[in-house]
Amino acid sequence: MEELTAGFVFRLATVKDEFPATSRQLHVGHIQIEDEEEARAARLERDPMFSVWDCEKTSIAQVRHIRGSVAETAAFSFDVGRIRSIRVVLPITTKLLRVFRDPLDPPGSELPGASGHCGISGLYRRSGEEKEPFKRARQALASISQPYSDSDQAERW
Repeated sequence: MEELTAGFVFRLATVKDEFPATSRQLHVGHIQIEDEEEARAARLERDPMFSVWDCEKTSIAQVRHIRGSVAETAAFSFDVGRIRSIRVVLPITTKLLRVFRDPLDPPGSELPGASGHCGISGLYRRSGEEKEPFKRARQALASISQPYSDSDQAERW
């Protein structure tokens, strides 16, 4: 898989009463690896990644279409360089968060914008690993999220 070392990725979050569309950043609860990603990772025999989208290759509307989103969502971006500075410090090792291109499986891979699917690695906690270091990493990731719109892309480049 190709690793991204710069640029921006984004994630959609469902708008709810406790998370209005005007929120300034994601909550730590939004930084969770989804069940479908865990199942996909098991098929591919790799650790699950936190699903995000490359701002250069995919629009918010394309992600909503790919995911079949009917709920109201808000988009939040992350600077890839800042993601790469986050670490999960465990007693025996340190995991670095990294961003990789993560092509979708067919038939989703055929849809416009699908080539922008990426994943953030390093957030998956294996059985027996301490929870708190992963929570701190998720909190750090949430803290660098910023509201995003497709018009923001043009301003960044």
